[in-house]
Amino acid sequence: MKQSIRYFGIIVLFTIIQAQVSTNETPYGIIHNLNRSAIPVAIMPVVNVDSLIIEDAIESMDTPMRFAYAHPTQFNLTNSGLWKDLGNDERLWRMKISSPGAYSISLVYSHYQLPVGAKLSIYNENGTHIIGAFTDYNNTPNGEFSTQPVQGENIIVELFLPPGASGELLEIAHVVHDYRNIFGYGDSESCNINVNCTEWADWSDQKRSVAMILLGNNTRWCSGALINNTENEDIQYFLTAEHCVDYFGYEPGDQVNWITMFNYESPSCNNEDGPTNQTVQGMIIRAMNSSSDFALLEINNETIPLDYDVFYSGWSREDILASNVVGIHHPANDIKKIAFDSDPISLNYAWDYLPNSHWYVENWDIGTTEGGSSGSPLYNSNYRIIGQDHSGNGYAPCDVLKGTHYGSFAYSWDHGNSSTNRLKDWIDPNNTDLQYIDGRENLDIAQVYLTNRLVGEEQSNLHGTLSLDNQNTSEYEYYREPSGSLVEIVISDPYFIKTYLDVDGDYIHNQWASSSKYFLENSISSISDQNIDAFYKLQNTVNISVHHPIALQLHDPWYLENPDAEPAEWVQPDA
Repeated sequence: MKQSIRYFGIIVLFTIIQAQVSTNETPYGIIHNLNRSAIPVAIMPVVNVDSLIIEDAIESMDTPMRFAYAHPTQFNLTNSGLWKDLGNDERLWRMKISSPGAYSISLVYSHYQLPVGAKLSIYNENGTHIIGAFTDYNNTPNGEFSTQPVQGENIIVELFLPPGASGELLEIAHVVHDYRNIFGYGDSESCNINVNCTEWADWSDQKRSVAMILLGNNTRWCSGALINNTENEDIQYFLTAEHCVDYFGYEPGDQVNWITMFNYESPSCNNEDGPTNQTVQGMIIRAMNSSSDFALLEINNETIPLDYDVFYSGWSREDILASNVVGIHHPANDIKKIAFDSDPISLNYAWDYLPNSHWYVENWDIGTTEGGSSGSPLYNSNYRIIGQDHSGNGYAPCDVLKGTHYGSFAYSWDHGNSSTNRLKDWIDPNNTDLQYIDGRENLDIAQVYLTNRLVGEEQSNLHGTLSLDNQNTSEYEYYREPSGSLVEIVISDPYFIKTYLDVDGDYIHNQWASSSKYFLENSISSISDQNIDAFYKLQNTVNISVHHPIALQLHDPWYLENPDAEPAEWVQPDA
């Protein structure tokens, strides 16, 4: 049963709450200008870059491109760094890591478990590149984590602990030395074209799907794209190449702590550097098949923040030859590029590919592909993905004969004997048998503002007001499709308090930190006027008293009906 509400206007209560993978704040040590001279320094062995580059040159074309070397380490809060008592029961741990000659340094953690209020920050020696703070929001079920590269050959790792914090675990398993410069925009061949050149404005949605993924202890990278599903559900599926996954020996069902970097692109047609801080961490491998070289991943540790402004690309499994195609990708660890070919693609039977398993772009009219483009999407003229980059044809990137082999989406759809080696089980879970679908915006657009009230033993009714991302709703009626999925609370300032009884019957008050995430069982009972009544059961929490307003972010699509259309039509609000 659908539930509806007709609006005669909308009240925007506050700016939309955005899930974050970090708090984007200045570290304690920088704010207070703490002396760094006494911080213990861990110096990594010198990396033989010449030897690594020789190895890279002889690797096969269907190998994810390497840009860094991972030093194995066992740095933790006990055997490394220095603790400082800040007073008021606050503590700070810092260590310095030096990897001579590195363009940047990233870290991979074998143990990452932070208590509420703890903040982990990483920054370079002069404070010009800061990432974090990372919090308990980033805790993962397996305790593994990784952080993106920080520019420079010297970095400082800083952990702040608030009063009463305990149980912190932090162990750095790899210090990753970047020897090719992951931030070296302009390193790709000169025939590449920036994606934001004005003549490619029609692809402004699709390019927001494409991202770079850092693989294998942050040492290699591939390209890929967010992809829509037939239910338009907000599932963070990411399509890339099988060889990007299989190289490391992973299989469907494995959880990996890879980093996905969105929107690394020049803001214009000029070669300008782009943002490198729009990242999420953690994926599970859903399906993969070497026959068409596809891998379907799901970003599952962290919700992609709304301010990343991502798009989920549509796709076509029609087994027809596209008349012209576009590729969007990250070649040679560079900013996002675009390539175009006006000639019809062909089926490819070269290199022992199975019949009908690959498309072939014989030579590009504009742009090219090269190392690092692996896994990037190929689009038809209807802006739908029809394949992903497997490999080049052996010619130099800017050679007039340069072409690219793409695994066929149509072949990947059902050429497999189970959900672990085909696409359809994930992309079309209800077996609609659709041949193609269009893309969609990120669906995290509905907000509910909940006023102060007491929550009783494990369950209660809440009352609040619905806000829809500044949508003009005066002529529309809204519907919410029940899905049975979880509803996520995303907390913003002001903090709110959780209150519960300890074993002795005394009340304990703890803050629930900003940027943390908590889940409610999803059961919306009614929607009327400008209000929403939500009945829910809290998971693993009892006797909660909310002392400040909170924001409830709904992770299901809202649909609207245009009463002026004949016949009436349902459309999805733009994000």
